[in-house]
Amino acid sequence: MDALETKLSDNTISIASLKESLWTLSNISAGTHDQIKVILNHTNIVNLIYQYMNSESTTVSREAILIITNAISTAQIEEITYHLANHNNYYLLGIFAKALENDDFSLLQEILEALDHILALDNSTPLYENE
Repeated sequence: MDALETKLSDNTISIASLKESLWTLSNISAGTHDQIKVILNHTNIVNLIYQYMNSESTTVSREAILIITNAISTAQIEEITYHLANHNNYYLLGIFAKALENDDFSLLQEILEALDHILALDNSTPLYENE
């Protein structure tokens, strides 16, 4: 994970190398809960993923979004609500809304499935820590 963090932090990285690094994380986030936790527990990597979700490059933003949608599909309720509510005031939902405007059907489907999973959360789990 440290090597991936170093690559993702490199401002001189090529789009192709960046895409490959994000693709690697996307594959990890499609794995088991323990594998997803490895990503989610690396705050710097999560912050970089969020940054890349807003990239001007659709290739880069797509890969970054897929990391999060994959993680949402198998992460536990507490992890989802933490990242949804506590990361820059629902920033994730804004990124998803923006991404829904593009023509990439498979990405749209992944986002909608992630949103469906979020909406199916146990409603007794508060989205704010002080609730």
